[in-house]
This record gives sequence, structure tokens and C-alpha cells, in this order.
Amino acid sequence: MNIEDIPLGNKNINSKRTFVIAEISGSHNGNKNKMKKLIDIAYNSGADAVKIQKFKADDLVVKDYEYYEDLKRLEIDNSFWSEVVSYAKNKSIPLLVDIFDSSDVYLLSDMGVDGFKIHTTDINNLDLIKDVADKNKPLFLSIGAANLNDIENAISTVLEHHKNIILMYGFQSYPTPVEESKLGYIPILKEIFNLNVGFLDHTPGGSIESMSVPLVSMAMGATVIEKHITIDRKLKDPDYQSALNPDEFAQFIKLLRKVEDGIKFDGFELSMKEEKYAELVKRRIVSDRVIPAGKIIEKNDLNFKRAHTGLFINDLIKVIGRRAKIDLEKDVPITEEVFQ
Repeated sequence: MNIEDIPLGNKNINSKRTFVIAEISGSHNGNKNKMKKLIDIAYNSGADAVKIQKFKADDLVVKDYEYYEDLKRLEIDNSFWSEVVSYAKNKSIPLLVDIFDSSDVYLLSDMGVDGFKIHTTDINNLDLIKDVADKNKPLFLSIGAANLNDIENAISTVLEHHKNIILMYGFQSYPTPVEESKLGYIPILKEIFNLNVGFLDHTPGGSIESMSVPLVSMAMGATVIEKHITIDRKLKDPDYQSALNPDEFAQFIKLLRKVEDGIKFDGFELSMKEEKYAELVKRRIVSDRVIPAGKIIEKNDLNFKRAHTGLFINDLIKVIGRRAKIDLEKDVPITEEVFQ
């Protein structure tokens, strides 16, 4: 299965290196300085990209919707968005935007954002998906809680324009329990669609699961991992339930890079450390009794134990039937120098 690389800003999304997105979402809480600080946190922690949501509450929900007031508070006016885009570019960190309205697609595309994400909200909003795909930028397609038919239709719509699609599986249930993460979905999606698949992690922030579950998703084949970040969970800004504090996020990325190296397959050739380990632990041929010089060596004269020198078990054929050159005590490693 050959999945093509996807360029994103100054980075690439591929199977060689896990792409980590720092999800700001609403953790800026409508504060513009906070948003910039969160971009700083993402950059300083080593994230590959940062993502922010762009919406107008009145265009997204009705006024009696449960979270209307929260969404209204999180709106960022258009005049500030060019500053956000420029700020991320000056940091050399790609900026992605969760997009909910076609007018914003044109606005932000002209400003130079590096990619867009379609939220599960709009998985069946093919008109919006067409407008985003038409901009020919990497498109992250959120498929949490979406059925297979909706996913297929959305992908087909994007493919009419380009192939730079990344499927992003996961959903937020404030937070999402590990047992509901369905990580087994990742390799199946890759097999069905032959596309890059990422994981939207929403496990409890600060928990062991918040570190371990995304690593498991990586081992399952996720090429992208998105993690919520916050300045401080104690502030209880939006999505704090599944967000990492700055120090935790930096620690997570360091851990991910170590694990990433550990699950790579570089071929069957042994490393120097593996060869050294094998030399130390593999059984070698040793004498199991006193063997006088001149005796024809038989199998029952020998045993197999760990030793620092001597021939290994698979060299047994070289030893049996040969004549001992010197007297051998018990537990003497058998080398080619002791027989003739």
C-alpha cells in the first residue's frame, strides 16, 4: 500500500514521521493574546502544525443551542485573522483552520493558511467540502461519529479536485474514555481508502491515557496525531478536559519521537547493539566432561551454555567427529583451536 506524501507548509505528511498537530480549538477563550501564546506553546514544544477553529456562532447554531453563548464568546473577528496567519508564518509553523463557512474558506485561503479541516459537523455538507477542496490545500477530513457512506461521499467530492486528503478519526465526549477510542478503526480505514489516517485524541488531559493512547494509535498506523493544548487546565478553558498543559505537551512529543524510532522497521539486519546482545546471551558449545587430548569428540561430550567465547550451537557439525587437540576440563568453551 503506497500512500503519497502530502506537503503542508514547510513540512510533509507521510508514513516516515508522525505529524503532530497542536489543537488550540477554543482554549484561547476569545482572547487574542492567549491565541498567540498558544501558538508559541505549540511551536516551542515541537509540534508540526497548529490548528484553530474559525466560525460565526450565529451561522453555526441556533440561539437556543446548548453551547450558543460559549461559541459566541469564542468568535475571533476577521480583522485579527490576518495577524494570526502572519504570526504563525513568522514562527514557521504551519497553520490549519477548522472551517465552517464558505466565505471563510476564501478569506483564509487568500491570507495564506496552509490547510483546512472539515469538522464532523460538515461531513455531509458537500457544498462546503467542494469549496474547500477547490483551494487545492491539504484537507483534513474529520470522520468521528460519521458513517461509512458519508465518509465515502466526502472523499469522492475531494478527489474531484485533489488527492491531498487526511482522514482524522476521533471524537470529543469531554473527555473520551479509552474504551471508546476504537483505535482498531485506523488500519481498516487505511486499507479501505488507501489514504493517510490520523487520530484526534480526546482522552483525559494529564492522565496516563493521554500519553499512551496516541502512541498506540501511531503503532496502529496513524500518520497524524492531533492533541488539544491549553495554557493551564485549572483555568477550565474550552476543551480543557482533554487538553495538555505546555510542559505535558512538550513531554508528549519527546516521548512520541522516542517511541516512533522504536516501532520503525529498518530491515532484518541486526544493529550493533543487537549483535552484542546475541554474542552475550546465545548458547555456545562447551565441554560437558573431561575430554582427553586425542579423543574423538562425540555429542554427549558436549553441552550448550552462555560463554564469552566459543562456537555457537549451529556450529555443532564442525565439532562432532573431530579429535581433541588438548586436554579439556569441564565447561571449557569449544573453539576451532581445541580440535583438529
